[in-house]
Amino acid sequence: MGLAPYGDRKAVLDKKVLVHYLPSYQNGEITKRVDFGNVKYFKEFDAFHWHFPDAIKIKKVVQDYGAENVAAEAQHLLEESLLNFIRYWVKKENARNLATSGGVFLNVKLNQKIIEDNIVENYYIFPNAGDAGLALGAALYVYKKFSKENTIQKIDHVYWGPEYSNNEIESILKERNLRYRKSDNISQEAAKALADQKIIGWFQGKMESGPRALGGRSILFDPRKPENKDIINMRVKFREPFRPFCPSIMEEYAHEYLFTSYKDRYMITACSVKSEKRNTIPAVTHVDGTCRPQLISRQINRRFWELLDNFRQYTGVPVLLNTSFNIKGDPIVCSPRDAIKCFFDTGLDLLCIGDFIV
Repeated sequence: MGLAPYGDRKAVLDKKVLVHYLPSYQNGEITKRVDFGNVKYFKEFDAFHWHFPDAIKIKKVVQDYGAENVAAEAQHLLEESLLNFIRYWVKKENARNLATSGGVFLNVKLNQKIIEDNIVENYYIFPNAGDAGLALGAALYVYKKFSKENTIQKIDHVYWGPEYSNNEIESILKERNLRYRKSDNISQEAAKALADQKIIGWFQGKMESGPRALGGRSILFDPRKPENKDIINMRVKFREPFRPFCPSIMEEYAHEYLFTSYKDRYMITACSVKSEKRNTIPAVTHVDGTCRPQLISRQINRRFWELLDNFRQYTGVPVLLNTSFNIKGDPIVCSPRDAIKCFFDTGLDLLCIGDFIV
C-alpha cells in the first residue's frame, strides 16, 4: 500500500499476470479458489520466514514488471475484490454497521475506500490484527456465550501494555551510570526540542497493544520539512524510503488538515490531506497526497496531547511525525532497558522516558 502510489498498474494489467493468484467471488461467495500449495519456511538470522510456493513465481513477476507496478495492480485488485464482497453482504443483511479484523484490514488504503464508498453508517476496524487479537476474540466469545448482558463496551484506546514508574526508570538509569536529568514539564521540554529539529524517543505510560506506535513507545520528529522523512530514515529507522511516516494530530485540529469524518485513533485508515496543508506537513504526507493519521484526544492520552499542544504553541502546527520506537527488523521497545539500548544504537538526540531526559 505504501509502494503502490509510485507504480503504474497498466503494464501489469495488460498481461493479467496477477489474476492467477487471486480468488474470485460472485454474490458474496467464492467461485474460483486458489491452490496455494504447502507452506514452507526458511531461517534467516534469528527469524523464520514462511512462504507459499507462489512466492517464487511472484518474485519473477516483480523482476519482469517492477515492484512498484506490481504493488499498484495488487492494491487495486485487493480493493476491487473486497469492496464488491462487502457491498454484497451489507446489502443482503441490510446492515448499517461493519466491523472488520485481521491482517487484510491493516491495509489503510482499502479502509479508506470502504469509508469513502459510504457502504455503511458506522465502520469499526479492530486495531490489533496480530495473534494477540485472537486472544481478545476468544475472551469476547466466552463473555458473549456466558454473560447475561447484551452489550459489549467499545474500546477507545489500546494502551494495555506494561507501565513503569519514575522510581523504576531512575533506578535503571542509575545502574547504567547514564547522564540524565528530571524535567518539571516533560511535554513542554520535548516540544521545544522537536521545534528545534531534534529527534526524540518518547517512552511514556502504558505500552500500546498492536502494530502501531500511538504515543506510548514512539519516535517523534518535526513534520514541517520534507527532508525530515529522509533524515529520520538515515539516522534512526533504516527502512525502505518509499514507506511513509504517520502524523499524530490533535483531535481538535484534524478537520483543518484532513478530509475525513473517521476518528482514527490507531493509524488504521488513510485519508487525504487538504491541498493547502500538504506543504505544511510534507514529512507525513505521502506521494499521493494521503496520510495515515492518529487523532489524539486529551481524555485518552493527556501527556501526548500536551506534547502536541506545546509543539503547536511553538510552531503553529498541531502535528508530529510519529513512528514506532525501534529500528528496522527489531520489535518495538517495551521496557526502559529496551528504550536505552535503542537510544544508544540510533541517531536519536533525546530520550524522554517518564519524567527524565537522557
